[in-house]
Amino acid sequence: MLDFDLFPISDQKQIDNQWVGGCQKGILVLAGEEIAQEANRAFLQKVLSAIQVDLNNDAALLLVAPGDQHRFADIPPEHAIKQVISFGIPLTQLGIQAALSPYQPAPIGNCKFLLAEPLALIRESREKGDNRRAGALWKALQELM
Repeated sequence: MLDFDLFPISDQKQIDNQWVGGCQKGILVLAGEEIAQEANRAFLQKVLSAIQVDLNNDAALLLVAPGDQHRFADIPPEHAIKQVISFGIPLTQLGIQAALSPYQPAPIGNCKFLLAEPLALIRESREKGDNRRAGALWKALQELM
């Protein structure tokens, strides 16, 4: 018996409702419910702007709640996703069965994936003077782009 679903079911309307942004550069950002907090969203915008990415135009933000199951393959091809940055969201929630190391961009098919810790954890660590997580994220983002 497998410990995962072979064919995860997703609701395209649910993806559309949780999708924000123009995605003009083909960048998909995955974040949890923490992104609703203004401090976390502002931090994300600051991080992305450092690599010349505008969250509203260049990227798309997909809110992924605990237990949500989506299929990456169901994302409409017109979005032309080239990079995925996941903040604390396991790729299994997108129907992708791959073991990736945090802060190590890796190709899967025609797309590069970057797994990072939850955005709030990175922001809070940085605010406390611990820049290790933010530094690892910065280095990984430069490599991803």
